[in-house]
Amino acid sequence: MGATSFQVRLTDSALNDLHEIDDYWFAHGEPDRGEQYVRNLI
Repeated sequence: MGATSFQVRLTDSALNDLHEIDDYWFAHGEPDRGEQYVRNLI
């Protein structure tokens, strides 16, 4: 069975949510955690 490729498009609202998640963890003293969380989602 061959690999299937697909493309994901994030809306402006979704990108804003990701920034807010990152900002939240940064504000709570864990910037690496927020960055890793966002990377995992993407």
